[in-house]
Amino acid sequence: MSGTKIETCPMGYHRIENIHNGRVASGTIKAGGQDKKAPGTYIKWNAPGVEHIPDDEEEKIKQVSAQFNRFQMMNFNEHMHCLRGTHLKTQGCVMGKFTVHDNLPEHLAQGMFAKPGTYDVIMRYSSLTPKILPDNLAAPRGIGMKVFGIEGEKIWGEDKKTQDWTFNNYPVLELRDPQTTYDIADALERNWNDLPTFADEQSKRVDADVATLGGQLPKQHMVAMPEYSQSAYRHGAYVAKYGVFPASQFQKDLENTEVKDSDPINILSQTLRTHHLNNTISYSFCAQLLQDLTEQPIDDIGIEWDPKKYPFEQIATIEFPPQDSWLPEFRTWWDDRITVNSWHGLKEHQPLGSTNRMRRVVYAESRKLRLKVNGYKEGDYVEPEGLGDVPAKGVEAPQLDLKYQSAVTTAGAAYDNDNNNNSDQGRLQRSARHNKHCNMTNIMEAYPYGKPYPTPSNGTQHDENKLWMQIQYEAYVDGIDLTVLPFAKEAIASITSLASNAVDMQEFDFSTSRRVDTHTHPIPDWFRALELNAAGRATPSWNVSSHLKFMSEHSIAHSVLCISTPQANAFLTEKDEALRKKKTLALARLLNCFAAELCRIYPERFSWMAIMPLPHVQESITELKRMFGMVGRQPVGVGVLTNHEGLYPGDPAFDPLWVFLQERAGKAEGSGKEVVFVHPTEPIIKLDDGRLINSRPSPLRSGLGEFYFETARAISSLTASSTIVTYPSLHFRISHGAGAFPDISERFLLGFPEISSAAREAYKSRFWYDSAGPVWPNQIKGLTDGMGIPIRQMVFGTDYPYGIGFWDVDANINGLAWSGELGFEEKEMVFWANAKELWSGRIGVLDRMEK
Repeated sequence: MSGTKIETCPMGYHRIENIHNGRVASGTIKAGGQDKKAPGTYIKWNAPGVEHIPDDEEEKIKQVSAQFNRFQMMNFNEHMHCLRGTHLKTQGCVMGKFTVHDNLPEHLAQGMFAKPGTYDVIMRYSSLTPKILPDNLAAPRGIGMKVFGIEGEKIWGEDKKTQDWTFNNYPVLELRDPQTTYDIADALERNWNDLPTFADEQSKRVDADVATLGGQLPKQHMVAMPEYSQSAYRHGAYVAKYGVFPASQFQKDLENTEVKDSDPINILSQTLRTHHLNNTISYSFCAQLLQDLTEQPIDDIGIEWDPKKYPFEQIATIEFPPQDSWLPEFRTWWDDRITVNSWHGLKEHQPLGSTNRMRRVVYAESRKLRLKVNGYKEGDYVEPEGLGDVPAKGVEAPQLDLKYQSAVTTAGAAYDNDNNNNSDQGRLQRSARHNKHCNMTNIMEAYPYGKPYPTPSNGTQHDENKLWMQIQYEAYVDGIDLTVLPFAKEAIASITSLASNAVDMQEFDFSTSRRVDTHTHPIPDWFRALELNAAGRATPSWNVSSHLKFMSEHSIAHSVLCISTPQANAFLTEKDEALRKKKTLALARLLNCFAAELCRIYPERFSWMAIMPLPHVQESITELKRMFGMVGRQPVGVGVLTNHEGLYPGDPAFDPLWVFLQERAGKAEGSGKEVVFVHPTEPIIKLDDGRLINSRPSPLRSGLGEFYFETARAISSLTASSTIVTYPSLHFRISHGAGAFPDISERFLLGFPEISSAAREAYKSRFWYDSAGPVWPNQIKGLTDGMGIPIRQMVFGTDYPYGIGFWDVDANINGLAWSGELGFEEKEMVFWANAKELWSGRIGVLDRMEK
């Protein structure tokens, strides 16, 4: 397009009243429209103050992502197909050309617009509402496009030559930042089947003018709508928001033509198809550059950049020749197999601001869930390279008229008469209909146990419902079948009721408590029933109240929990290996959910270590990703047994797990330590026929000696395999003063002269030994005198509740407290200071402890 004039895009398409009077969440008047002139200079993308990332943003974004995943599953309940978390209703898909203009001035000739050219493009028209609504209702609409053949370095290092863009039909967004998004999404989730109540809540927000914009938009036809990126992007060296505006006279003539309430519920897709079949549809692609951070904020997209003062300037033209926008295979391919995410693109167009940072996570997780629930594998995801990958080009789409259109075409018939009925009867009817969907055969796979309160009457019941459903659908998404465990429903009930049954903390006095117990075990009743005889003695009973009482009586301020042996390996007698694996996966998930919820309720008193369904390594990594992603409930490390079905931790099969944890440590803030708690179990051998047997050679119960030998085997395995050398960010929490290993360490290391020096250093710096059991004052000398382990590597542990009745726990604690060989500072190190060092940045209550 040689010599194309740089146009300022017209404002006539805006048509949103009073947007310049909007109030933001802080209650201040929005920026823009002042009398002073625009600076006339353009701010660089990496200039100070362009982006501000709050410390807690990452966690809040994880919460938002989980909310949108739940929206997807609630839509799945209604449609029997998993849709996107947003932009879920397709209105049409088209193919065309994207032409970058020549002779652009320097501030516009940036990124993919640096040189003129014409590229293939595909575009999808969509509706943005989180539920599918009739087209004749006012609602946000949007477009997403992929431009092909774009050369340059990509944000995610992809080799595909694509640039994705997404747009909405109004310039601001109520989801202005992660916290606001969470609040609005939470209100929607609470009122999923009662949209009028949701709308009423939004109308009472401080930023109601922005929060309610979606329902006030003009009901234009889609080819006549303006579209806005809303959020900012790198524009090469600069920063810009983008706009896509109708360009042909045909489209401009439609500007004031609106959809009527009496129109069919699919009016937008019908007319869009007609418009594209009979016309060339074209758009101006425009950029609005950043000049003033005060009036053009990056991290709050609830504030419009005044287009009169900071104009949109045309940099490209998009053109779609006459075609059918309703090709069935094109639409389903787009809906199920591809994704549009502005983070798929050039580094020179990196999305900026809090909402874009949120979209990066939410869109990716939405895609994963969509593929999983719809039966696709990760490899089925398609990132097309060009128009040649688009299916069904030229296939005629069937036109199916609605036989009884008048019965459901109006907002009154399809919406008001039901959802506006806020009587008790109306609410019960909606709940009954929703529950009918939930009890269908397809839904049973995702929600086999339904929910305890079909119509929750208070906040507690709502929260229990939420967690109850979350546990089920996350297990389903991760390929875990909870129904293989006959007690699974009982277990979920015990987890979700922990909050409503919380103990009164006023019963316990922690005012002088400073000790940190690094070796304790919760035992939910349903887990205890699986293993009534642990290591040769009766498995003790446990509850929260008794544990807190023990802590307060022994000056313990905080306890680190980890499920004890057999952890998830409670099904060793199961001969069917496939079934044993399923049970192992299910049990690991339920035990982790129990510990996570417990620590969420009592964060000052408890932290937890996640267990895994080992020896199934890939499934264990999936489990850890889920657990580490639980905002506010993350584990502070992982727990392994000395062997899992006969495999010891140095076995090469475990290498992917250690790689995963090492990489996590590299990305972690703070100390960067990944803590691995090694706990003894029975010595298991797997026979060639797949059977598992307990190889304990002595008739004595394992807790008397075999556990100590198992600990020595595990440390030997980790050493001989060079695991402790290969993964230097892993810190090993060793039980019971390292068991029998101090007695054999020197002899053992003679067999590995090439790593003996590095191993000794690891024992002294990255192994942390607890005092659980009768360790002090005698056994500990094997570590200090025999191996030269410094006191800074010793931590306090009680083995509660297993130690009660086995050894004299009080005497063991006193053996440390009254030791004449340790000074006061050294005792403080063991009782709490070393634990603070080990979990620096991971356990908030420890970070706050001072000498």
